Amino acid sequence: MRYRQAVCVSLISAVLAGCGSGAGDVPTDPSQLKPLTEAEKAEIKKQDEAVAEEEGAGQKLDFRKKSK
Repeated sequence: MRYRQAVCVSLISAVLAGCGSGAGDVPTDPSQLKPLTEAEKAEIKKQDEAVAEEEGAGQKLDFRKKSK
């Protein structure tokens, strides 16, 4: 039983340690990112509007009391 627990804990620890490791060359500081082009800004705005329209469509609920 102890051997089985030790093996399970070791495997879980190895998986969690692997999740935390990654490439360090990915920029996370916004000042290191390249500026967006006008085409990219237009595409983002179009996607934002589509999401807002889609989310707004399902938000129409009527909570008024119904008379019997």
